[in-house]
Amino acid sequence: MTAAYWFISFASGFLAAVHTFVGGPVVDDSMTAPQLNYDKIRYGDMTWKSDELRHALVMSFYAGGLLALTISVCFAMAALDPAKRFLAQMGTVLCFGMSGAAIAVDGDVTMAISTAPPVIVWTVLGSVGTLALMLSGGGGKGKTA
Repeated sequence: MTAAYWFISFASGFLAAVHTFVGGPVVDDSMTAPQLNYDKIRYGDMTWKSDELRHALVMSFYAGGLLALTISVCFAMAALDPAKRFLAQMGTVLCFGMSGAAIAVDGDVTMAISTAPPVIVWTVLGSVGTLALMLSGGGGKGKTA
């Protein structure tokens, strides 16, 4: 179990860094000067001002990186200390939340699969680990997998 936690931790931390430091400069122009082309029938009239939209886009982008970093820390702490395995479960719930948010954005499961493949893998690994602990009776304080 610990190896899976370390894998998720390193993968999530690495991708959080890539997302923030490599992706940020690439998408900065599109976030700070967005083209307001959207489906008015589906989304209605635009109620946000341009500055508000820019702020929401930038904050959303960097909040995603921070969430991936938080997931990384949760799994690292669970790997370091068996008594903190609940943090891996919390990280798994965060992964479910990211997947759910990706689905909710467009109302389509393919949105989650196309935009967040690593999160799908982390969610599956975290869920399998949580189920394995539950079935083995593990998860108590100080027990190891």
